[in-house]
Amino acid sequence: PVADGPHSVILTFVEPSLHPGERIFDVFANEQKIVANLDVAAAAGGALIAYQRRFEVNAREGKVILEFRPTKGDAIVSAIEMQ
Repeated sequence: PVADGPHSVILTFVEPSLHPGERIFDVFANEQKIVANLDVAAAAGGALIAYQRRFEVNAREGKVILEFRPTKGDAIVSAIEMQ
């Protein structure tokens, strides 16, 4: 649960083993696409390298709903931070 209103969200991703192009997914916050076609290995420059994305979102009814929808392979997230 979080207070209603604006929050910063920081998502950290670390690709454990796949090469660029092998895992691609979209990230949604409260049903709005905030990251399209994320390829963590490509964005980070390889496996086992942390990659972060920060965005603003409004909490409603005490929550923020995050979804990770795969388009190739499985979606992953390593850490979620709300401020």
